[in-house]
Order: sequence, then C-alpha cells, then structure tokens
Amino acid sequence: MKKLCLLCTLLFINFYPANVQASPFPQKCSGYLVNSTDFGITLAKNVKGESFDGVSWCDASFGNAQLKTVLSTCSLGGFCRIEGLVQGHGVFNWVRIDKVSNK
Repeated sequence: MKKLCLLCTLLFINFYPANVQASPFPQKCSGYLVNSTDFGITLAKNVKGESFDGVSWCDASFGNAQLKTVLSTCSLGGFCRIEGLVQGHGVFNWVRIDKVSNK
C-alpha cells in the first residue's frame, strides 16, 4: 500500500501541469494602494505596506488594464476599495475589476 501511495504521489508531481491556475473567484478588498518591491502596485492593510493577516488575496497583483482602472479612481498611498475577480495558484492576480472606490 505504501508503495502504491508513493507511486501515485510521484506520478502526480511529475505530470501535474506547472501552470495550472484555479478558476477566478470574487473578491472585495479595502486597503491602501502601495508600491511593493516584490509585486509592484498592490493593496496593503496600511500605508506602511504591511501585508494582510491570513489569506485574503487582497494583495494580488494587477495587470495593466486592471491597474489603469484602479489608478483612475485611487491614488498611490491612498485608501482604495476594489471588487472583482482574482485568480492564481501561489501567486494571485486581479483578472477583472468590477468596482473601485476611494471612500
């Protein structure tokens, strides 16, 4: 039985595609728009750039189109509320922005 489990694990590791991403899921986030050294412009829980506690995916990266949408309403260093879809596996990205507010 142990050999079968080991074989299944090895097969899974070797043949599972590295670029698999979970389906997009809805996310509502409030925070401060900061320039992160690791991920570029992202949301943080405060102006110091501290990450959110736990797993919230609110610090997901923005693509160019999403970033343009966010920056049209929120300013760097300012408060921002975002609603949309996030997607990823290990590293998460905003894939659609539905609503942005700076209040």
